[in-house]
Amino acid sequence: MPAPKLAPKQDVARLVHDLKTPLSAMKTASDLIAQEPLSDQQQHHLNTLQTAINSLAKLTGAILGANTQAEHHSGTTSKTEPEARSVLEQLTYIADLFSPQAASSGHTLTHRWSREAMSAYQTQSDELQRILAVLVDNAILYSNTGTITLSAHIKFSNHQPNIVVTLKDAGPGLTPEQASHLDAAPTPKRKSDGHGLGLWSARHLACDHHGDLRLITNTEHAACFELVLPIQEIEQTQQLSTPSQNMSRSKLSGSVLVVDDNEPNRELLAAIFSSFGLTVRIADSGKQALAVQSKTPSDLIFLDLNMPEMSGSETLTQMQANGYAKDKASFAITASIAPEDRPALFKQGFTQILEKSINPSALYSLLESTLQKVS
Repeated sequence: MPAPKLAPKQDVARLVHDLKTPLSAMKTASDLIAQEPLSDQQQHHLNTLQTAINSLAKLTGAILGANTQAEHHSGTTSKTEPEARSVLEQLTYIADLFSPQAASSGHTLTHRWSREAMSAYQTQSDELQRILAVLVDNAILYSNTGTITLSAHIKFSNHQPNIVVTLKDAGPGLTPEQASHLDAAPTPKRKSDGHGLGLWSARHLACDHHGDLRLITNTEHAACFELVLPIQEIEQTQQLSTPSQNMSRSKLSGSVLVVDDNEPNRELLAAIFSSFGLTVRIADSGKQALAVQSKTPSDLIFLDLNMPEMSGSETLTQMQANGYAKDKASFAITASIAPEDRPALFKQGFTQILEKSINPSALYSLLESTLQKVS
């Protein structure tokens, strides 16, 4: 008697359970290997392997959980909140995971990003590494032998930080049919040669998280994809760290005016901006800020909102009236602000609103992005 045919959801559940068995064996084997004496390089590769195994285990668990919830319409199954993942952690994982595979195929996988900037942000799950895994794997499998370059930087759009990642290979590029898979999944009539379902699912995942994936260069010598995803700043419970505690970074070029009636806050911000390579000017009041900006204009203006006599908002209004803030980026600094008050400040002309305490790494990324626009 033939076995009863499983429903699609049951089939998925069974497949996930089947996957969990070899994953469990792999984890046990890796744990046993970890007990042996290993070189630093071997330990590094083992760590990457264990991270990959854990990621697969979480993914199969998430699939099984989603499948179970879909079968319970009563709402008794609680939905697990996705785990926030550091941007740096996800980027590093992809570089470590695929570098050996790239080398064995004759490719060189290089990466370019600021560790400090990437460590200041996170995504709400592992969507970044899942999308990049598809892109890097495709590049290794289907591109000409050569260099595969993974680059990442932070870009602010409508006051929202985004991670922008580009992947460039050595060609030969994608055919029109292959490129079309970014917009529509392969079907029996639109067969996939390996690019199709992966590219479609990667873009679908990016769009699900309010981002996008697109092909920006497509020639016989190079194909280049650009991924844009919204990210969140990692909250810090500690106060501003001193510049000496920050990792090395590229120096920024520009000038900044710091306006705050609180001397310790003013001096600490000035020290951090100096460590970024910026020329710093300070003012302890709105009146003094107007005088400084009229005499020696700065590219960036940081205004404490709560100052006596003339608030930061009033100071910016006066600067705008006098022409001192034209083509300048202005930032509001405050201990707290109600959500309903933020739109008015943006409408007034503030570029961004920063709540104390400020994450220096995120601040560096914001200024780097802003100065590129100013220049």
